[in-house]
Amino acid sequence: MKTRVVIWTIVVIAVLIGVVVIATGKKPASAPQVTLEAIRKEAAEAETQLNRLADRAVEARKVVAAGDTLEDSLQVADKLLALAREKLEQLRASEELKRAEQLLTECRQHLRSARRAIEVATGPKSRRF
Repeated sequence: MKTRVVIWTIVVIAVLIGVVVIATGKKPASAPQVTLEAIRKEAAEAETQLNRLADRAVEARKVVAAGDTLEDSLQVADKLLALAREKLEQLRASEELKRAEQLLTECRQHLRSARRAIEVATGPKSRRF
């Protein structure tokens, strides 16, 4: 009978130690707070992407013949790049955090779509319309 009590006492102590260790253990880090400076830094990165895409569009224009159906894809890309540039300008002027986040998201969407349009125009024929 005494061994049973000793074993249960050891088990209870081990469980209590485990509960204390888990309760006081390392907590998962909370999500980092988004600041206007961080958004502006990401906007600068988006601007470098925009400039690279604009250069790619210029290079693609040299390759694509005038009157080709792929020229339409490049025109769409140019419009999307202009929209992205406009969103970046609005982002620079924005002082509200939520509005700046929204503008950055819209800018990234325009850049993504422009990149796809350029890839369609310059990619292999299997990827074209």
